[in-house]
Amino acid sequence: MSADESGNTRPGTDPKPRNPPVSDAGRIATAFVIKLVVLTLLLGLGEAMLMQQSREGGEAEWLYRLREYVAWGGAGLARMFDSRVALDGVIITGTGPQLIVSVECTALFAKALFCAAAIAYPARWRDRLIGCIV
Repeated sequence: MSADESGNTRPGTDPKPRNPPVSDAGRIATAFVIKLVVLTLLLGLGEAMLMQQSREGGEAEWLYRLREYVAWGGAGLARMFDSRVALDGVIITGTGPQLIVSVECTALFAKALFCAAAIAYPARWRDRLIGCIV
């Protein structure tokens, strides 16, 4: 129902949707940028700590398993072109130099950065979580 000039509503008509004021759009955009920057800095710190642990030999089991999965996929792809490619844990060998799959090879930071953007985006929490999972 919409209101006429006298303030009375007429049945069967819907009010026109109002656009948010420009100041609200600016506030929303600023909040998004601040959240994204803070989450990105935290993720960068977390990745640096994971890489340091990996270099010192104190790598978490889940991270090593993730590296193994990436190595398995890379070796499988390489075997399509060269049947002599072998895989030993996170080390891929072939006729050339060996490749050691490191933390950086997992694209863990890129995935986390996408989730940070999804979380910072002004949407329902359900939609944010679906975006991260996908």
